[in-house]
Amino acid sequence: MFFEKEMLSFTILEVVALKQRDIHMFNSGRNFNALSFRIHADTVLKTATKEYRMQDNTVSYVPARLDYSRHSAFDELIVVHFETTDYTTREIEFFTPTNGETLSRLFREILDCWNEKEVGYQFRCAAILYEIFAECYKQNYRQSEQLPKIQPSVDYIH
Repeated sequence: MFFEKEMLSFTILEVVALKQRDIHMFNSGRNFNALSFRIHADTVLKTATKEYRMQDNTVSYVPARLDYSRHSAFDELIVVHFETTDYTTREIEFFTPTNGETLSRLFREILDCWNEKEVGYQFRCAAILYEIFAECYKQNYRQSEQLPKIQPSVDYIH
């Protein structure tokens, strides 16, 4: 799952809310990453090789410079556009969180902070984005399975 790193550096370019209907568009050559929370959606993202269905409460990551099309009957979302130098993938990544309320609250918080532009808002938005990354990681963390043969050795080391 996305952002499974100890640290990630980024620069937020913008945070926007979109509410659209009957969308059929092609995105090509975007030079920024997009992390979004879909509040209410019936959307399909298509790349040259895969198709991804987005519905209510879906969190998705679309990497920079990935060509894709978006087809939506309706799509209400909050999206963070950002640059990063230490994370790369060529695939769209997404999941539906077990606790959508927490992520919904964080995405609304970063949107409000970005729009209000109070002194130091860039730092506050960065902090909120780190909280979003942490929550995504937490909700997708899968402890690696230990092989039964080595479990006694692992127990001894602990």
